[in-house]
Amino acid sequence: LKVRPVRKGESELTTVNFQLNGELFKLPAGPVQFAVGGAYNRETLDDTPDPLSQAGLVVGSIQQSAVSASRNNKAVFAELAIPVTKTLEGQLAVRYDKYPNASATSPKVAAKWSVTPELALRGSFTRSFRAPVLKQLYGAQEEGAINITDQDLCDIIGIVGVCDIAAFQVNGSNPGLQPEKIGRASCRERVFSSV
Repeated sequence: LKVRPVRKGESELTTVNFQLNGELFKLPAGPVQFAVGGAYNRETLDDTPDPLSQAGLVVGSIQQSAVSASRNNKAVFAELAIPVTKTLEGQLAVRYDKYPNASATSPKVAAKWSVTPELALRGSFTRSFRAPVLKQLYGAQEEGAINITDQDLCDIIGIVGVCDIAAFQVNGSNPGLQPEKIGRASCRERVFSSV
């Protein structure tokens, strides 16, 4: 009549990084700094719910699916810090990420203008890249229950008055899920204290 399901999960990340930096050459305003590097990552995921939970035979719980997955990914990057004048510094950077199902090049252009010794203005444009995690790609379907309390959703399905509906839901992974790619520009001001 009563069971105590056990769910065993293990996630492992092995990473190797390298980086080299220093001065590339000198300009009238100062030295051009550089950095280059790379990374290799190995991810593994093993998620094993209790056999009764996997079969959906535990009343009051959700049906859970087992996942066993792994992947390797690599990345390389390069950066330059360029002193344009004594008060203006530019930065150029690029990173390349390679996953089994996707790859992306992410650039960055930035500038820092020291208006006074106490005030600096910064601006940048970047593109970022985030790959889906293993569970989002390879986890199978799981069933469960939710309570819908969002009034807009209740309006769509024609519920008038108090919005609190018990509902059945099925969710799971998508092996075709693509990475998130975002481009953004920012501008900020920073005040430095004098010493």
